[in-house]
Amino acid sequence: MGEKFDLFFTFDNVKKAEKYARFAEKRLGEACIMSERGEMEDIEDVLEEYEDNINKANKISLKARE
Repeated sequence: MGEKFDLFFTFDNVKKAEKYARFAEKRLGEACIMSERGEMEDIEDVLEEYEDNINKANKISLKARE
């Protein structure tokens, strides 16, 4: 919830892309910890969220370049 709230007040595309990249980094870290703990049943959801954040960061950064 906090991440979505943070993005709501971010209007600059570069800053927004940076935030999505940071969120993706967090999800990847969570997935690593889950893997180490053997919590494989929930890891797929976290990795999907990671991929979604990376895709959003890339899409927004392309807009920022234009």
